[in-house]
Amino acid sequence: MRTCQQCGRPAAVRITDDQGELYLCIDCNLKFEHAEALEFQRTAQQLNQVAAEFEAASGLPGLVPRMPVPPVHAVLIGNMNVNNINVDNSVIGVLNTGSIKTVDNSVTVLRQSGDEEMALAISKLTQSVIDSADADNESKREIVDLLSVIADEARKPQQERRPAVIRPLLTELATAFSGLAGLSHLWQQYGPMIQAFFT
Repeated sequence: MRTCQQCGRPAAVRITDDQGELYLCIDCNLKFEHAEALEFQRTAQQLNQVAAEFEAASGLPGLVPRMPVPPVHAVLIGNMNVNNINVDNSVIGVLNTGSIKTVDNSVTVLRQSGDEEMALAISKLTQSVIDSADADNESKREIVDLLSVIADEARKPQQERRPAVIRPLLTELATAFSGLAGLSHLWQQYGPMIQAFFT
């Protein structure tokens, strides 16, 4: 019997590509498919962002069609605990797990590159929103999605960052935090530093 080439359990799926064959168990195949779906989602978001930037530069809104971005629903059991962010069962399924992982990965990269203050600001804001009793599910999802885009841009080398793209998102984020009584003080604490990071 074939065994999974990732964990050694009995294989249930064979994947074939130009690199050869890969045998996976059901669990590892689910993770593989989820990773592929996340990669497609990120690519679609990036293409849509490029389209929006082109339209903004050309002054022709609505010219470029957008690629539909399908939601990616992770199958999670128990708490989702990544390196820097913790999500418990109460909000799993409410938040975009791809956005949470983007924030988490970006925080790790920022810490490794010595931008500890920026890493702390993004992780604190994200965790506070996730844990907040003042924010409804829609607000949590929107704020975490905004933070994921900002975090992804922040981890890039300085010469590759696009402040003009991020500034409107920072304004939107400031407005979102100001509408949450229990969290507005956090934006007052960390917001100026994040804004200065992109100047």
